[in-house]
Amino acid sequence: MAYLKQVLTIATSDSGGGAGIQGDIKAMQANGVFGLSVLVALTAQNTRTVSAVFSLPIDFIEAQLEAVFNDFDLGAVKTGMLFSSEIVEAVSKKLLDRRVRNLVVDPVMISKSGCELLQPAAVEKMKGVLFPLARLVTPNIHEAQRLTGQEIKTLEDAKQAAKTIQGYGSEAVLIKGGHLLSEPATDLLFDGKQFKIFRGEFFETPNTHGTGCTYASAIAAHLALGTDLSEAVENAKGYLTEAIRNSLSIGGGHGPTHHFYFISGPPIGKKKEVKTLSRSPLSFQGLKHLALWVMDMTRSRAFYEGLLGLKVVWEPDSDNVYLSSGEDNLALHSISPKDLDRFQQGVGQFLDHFGFIVESPQQVEIIAKKMEEAGAPILNPVRFHRDGSCSFYMADPDGNRIQILFEPTISQK
Repeated sequence: MAYLKQVLTIATSDSGGGAGIQGDIKAMQANGVFGLSVLVALTAQNTRTVSAVFSLPIDFIEAQLEAVFNDFDLGAVKTGMLFSSEIVEAVSKKLLDRRVRNLVVDPVMISKSGCELLQPAAVEKMKGVLFPLARLVTPNIHEAQRLTGQEIKTLEDAKQAAKTIQGYGSEAVLIKGGHLLSEPATDLLFDGKQFKIFRGEFFETPNTHGTGCTYASAIAAHLALGTDLSEAVENAKGYLTEAIRNSLSIGGGHGPTHHFYFISGPPIGKKKEVKTLSRSPLSFQGLKHLALWVMDMTRSRAFYEGLLGLKVVWEPDSDNVYLSSGEDNLALHSISPKDLDRFQQGVGQFLDHFGFIVESPQQVEIIAKKMEEAGAPILNPVRFHRDGSCSFYMADPDGNRIQILFEPTISQK
């Protein structure tokens, strides 16, 4: 059986589907975790406006929270639109009682169409009881100005605001610049000691509904996966950039981002037949490590043997799986007993992962093209990171996830 880290969103329903609970869950699943939800309110909403808000009874919100906390092992929690001071207080009390780790607070206050989504009294309540529980608070410029009473136009203004907001008790603050800063698509992270700037591409598009919810949810997902805060923000920003680049022109107002831009859709009809290649299309000269996210190697054996030109040597009795090129074993990764609870199966039945580490970024793109031609869809575009590394994920015909990674510090020894 497969296993995913679980992340909870506590927020409001968006009947338009691009933001709120709906957007949160899509972003979480797209970033490799299982999304759970607790609804605090409902909106009558589309891409043009929010026409009505209905807050749920406090006792029902508390019942949802109890149901989730009593059954799931949460790796992170994200809060979104909480609407009223009563809801903020009830949610904060439950999060405090449960000693939640990795709490990401997105202080949603106003919609893209200009509708108020947080009552005035709730703003002060949020600063007083919710922010002190947060690992990260993620206001946009409008929200940061409202939280601080300061005008924000430049990065220096944002730095002052971040210090003020962090003073309300959170571990860190991420101010999202969007199009309002003098440097568009620039975000500022302050962890109480130092600032880090995240710059990205800016797109002239009206289709940005749900970007704040998506960003915060992606960050929460990466925190749940064990990523440190700075890298979680960087990964989430990379994901959001592509979701906006591929945003959807649906509805008559601000269309949504495309949470699953990297998926073309499930196969329809008969399962695609995997052809065994006569020789490997990939060159393994200089290959340092071959790694694949694998849940059932036996089902995918023909694919790997044919595509990679490798012989799979599986030794469940010794808990080892080798990918052999004939004489030498290129790589090995086996699951250890301490990891069994993650997979809920016996030793030797499930693997953790293998992965490519190649010699240059160019090889990464070449391998991506070859594997796509052989029937392994790309799950996300090749992503180039600031440290010089680049990577992407693919999937074999049986759904096993493949990560291909270039890391200069490893492969250029």
